[in-house]
Amino acid sequence: DIYSYDVKTQEWSPVNPKGNPPKERGGHTACLLPDGKRIMIYGGWSGMSQYFNCYIYDTEKDEWVDLDTPTDEPRWNHCAVIVPCLPESKLFVFGGERANFEDGAVRQFGELDNTVSYMELTKDLKAKKFINVPIPDQKEDQKPLPRENSVMFYDKYDQRLIIFGGWSGNYLNDIW
Repeated sequence: DIYSYDVKTQEWSPVNPKGNPPKERGGHTACLLPDGKRIMIYGGWSGMSQYFNCYIYDTEKDEWVDLDTPTDEPRWNHCAVIVPCLPESKLFVFGGERANFEDGAVRQFGELDNTVSYMELTKDLKAKKFINVPIPDQKEDQKPLPRENSVMFYDKYDQRLIIFGGWSGNYLNDIW
């Protein structure tokens, strides 16, 4: 479901876009694309399926677009942010749970993750693959624990991703 909020009337209204919407899910991310008119939905899970696809909701055309994005395995409860880069912006993803389960089987826990990957966002939004960001070898206490439900944002002044908190067997209150 999509709802829009009118800040003047302080009311929510359902939005019923055209096109093929993503299947119902939780644990996904939604990021506003740099044009300010489209929202990218990535990943997530339901009680019976895990997802590794990307959809775009175009607010001007009021329609869904399935990007048919190939990734190595489903990811959910991750965090994501779109970073303006040249020549193309990139969708960066961190952490979450990852696993392959048989569709229709009861959902199980996946393995917590602490990798960073990105996908280039071409102007035509043709499907691209995620690329893992190589992290230099570091001691275990010098990198974030594998986690889910954290928050990530882009610091444009120092050109870095900042990750805060999450869950890794207990609540985390750290910044990376």
